[in-house]
Amino acid sequence: MKWTNDKIELLKQLYPNSSWEILLTEFPVSQNTISSVANKNKIKRIVRGSNSYLKHDQILFDTWTEKSAYILGYLEADGCILNNKKEEPSIRVQFACSKKDEIFLEYLKEIVSFTGKITQKSYELGGKGTGGKIHQFVSFTVSSRYWKGQLEKNFRKQKVPEEISSNLLNHYIRGYFDGDGSVYKEKKTGYIRSNFVSSSFELMESIAKILRPITGSILTIYKKTGGKQCWYINLGCEATKKLGNWMYKEATFFLKRKKERFCLL
Repeated sequence: MKWTNDKIELLKQLYPNSSWEILLTEFPVSQNTISSVANKNKIKRIVRGSNSYLKHDQILFDTWTEKSAYILGYLEADGCILNNKKEEPSIRVQFACSKKDEIFLEYLKEIVSFTGKITQKSYELGGKGTGGKIHQFVSFTVSSRYWKGQLEKNFRKQKVPEEISSNLLNHYIRGYFDGDGSVYKEKKTGYIRSNFVSSSFELMESIAKILRPITGSILTIYKKTGGKQCWYINLGCEATKKLGNWMYKEATFFLKRKKERFCLL
């Protein structure tokens, strides 16, 4: 490829903020060649995210679909979003779960078409050196300026986004449930029950408001005693059955082990 004046001008426009995916598409040469030409022309790069060159579904949050609603719900429960420095027009989005669900995290990675690696970390419950149980978790992080607008608008706003249409709410709730919900068999009765938890009362109330007409239950919100602030709602056997029927309706994405519990009802 010949580096004409027009190409150099285009490089000046794109190089500072664009992902390597865009740059390599626009300039069909090697990454080193693009960097070399930029350096010679004193064009500085602003995007320096450690994995900003990795591929992902850039338009995932441009419209609300089953996929985007599910992923946002999961992130609300078990995700973390970090803004980069002010001069960097991107955010880092971390997906995480317990080590035992690493296969599920691989599945999430496929859903968002991320080409990076999964890393493993551990921490001591109660703090380092307290002798608490060691918890292992796995995660991957997407650096994306493309997801910035929708996520900053809808993430950690203490309520289910109003922009999500009613026919997609079950996918958002299922995503949240796969992150911070549980379905279990009660030891004494053998009944299958379920619950949702959150550190935000407002978000828990927003979810309960959606689920009350679905389950036909009052769904009182309780505060967990001791430890860090945590709110939860419990669903009895019949309410759990109705939740499952609604939550998995036309479902493509879900945590398999949780769905299997609902099949016992």
